[in-house]
Amino acid sequence: MSLYRKILKQALSLTWSNKYLWFFGLFATLLGGGEYEIVNNSLGGGQEIIAGVRDFLSTNVLSVNTLITLKNFLIENPFSFATTLVMFIIFLLLLLFIIWLTIVSQAALVNNSANALAGKKHSFKEGLDSGIKNFWPVLGYNLITKILIYGIFILISLPVILSAGKVGLTSVNLFYLITFVVFTPVIISLSFIIKYAIAFKILKNESFFGAIQRGWNLFISNWLISLEMAIVLFLASFLVGLVVIILLLILAVPFAFLALALNYLTSFIGFWLIVILALIIFIAIIVLSGAVLTTFQITSWTGLFIELTGAGGTSKLIRLADNIFKK
Repeated sequence: MSLYRKILKQALSLTWSNKYLWFFGLFATLLGGGEYEIVNNSLGGGQEIIAGVRDFLSTNVLSVNTLITLKNFLIENPFSFATTLVMFIIFLLLLLFIIWLTIVSQAALVNNSANALAGKKHSFKEGLDSGIKNFWPVLGYNLITKILIYGIFILISLPVILSAGKVGLTSVNLFYLITFVVFTPVIISLSFIIKYAIAFKILKNESFFGAIQRGWNLFISNWLISLEMAIVLFLASFLVGLVVIILLLILAVPFAFLALALNYLTSFIGFWLIVILALIIFIAIIVLSGAVLTTFQITSWTGLFIELTGAGGTSKLIRLADNIFKK
């Protein structure tokens, strides 16, 4: 059995037979991190960030006038100010909790999928404990990834932003395109290194920087296998996305007919109940498919990590080349 077929078969079986992992997959999905997604989001990410910061600063939110307005609001409407402040704090705490749970879920998936692949005991609690234990280093790795990726694209986007409306914009866009093409392999390589570093930290208990060093070494020794794995998982993700779209289109037909029939019968409430029910079902399918897919992807990468740090592996392209030359 080929390396990828073995890993994908194990990951699929593990994902389906351990549905509690979908909970972790649901929140780990918020991190993104797929190589195609990273490049796709970063294509205009630098320009969007710069434009967003510029628009934010143009609102003068950080000006003295804003502080004066807040002071007057506090004096004139202390109850409303306190209510707004409490709501803001609650929102901030909820956001921090979701970030915490997202990072914990990523670490939990790596830990429990490795235990499952090794035939060891694993449970929701063990995954949660491992995620909490490794929260700070995994958060650090994710921050390094985001900062470096978006930092690179902000730098290469600056000439485009600064030259807007000026002569020579075509040459600037050409420069952006060239630098984007040059830095794309760097960004993809970084995502691989961080994946392996997280695995080294969680599964091998390496130090923070030691895990990065070992992740780098593992990637350098297996860069072609890593790239092939990313392509395979992209194709799997594309197939899942296509299936979900087809499923939603199929389900949309009876809901649409039912909603139109109720609308024709002047049942306004019934029409909107069907619309809301359809939206709930569609969102549930999308969220569930995303959770399952993320679980499958992280489990696959964990399986590849275990193979590469164990018996090792050979690239499919190299194996094909060997077969051709042998003939």
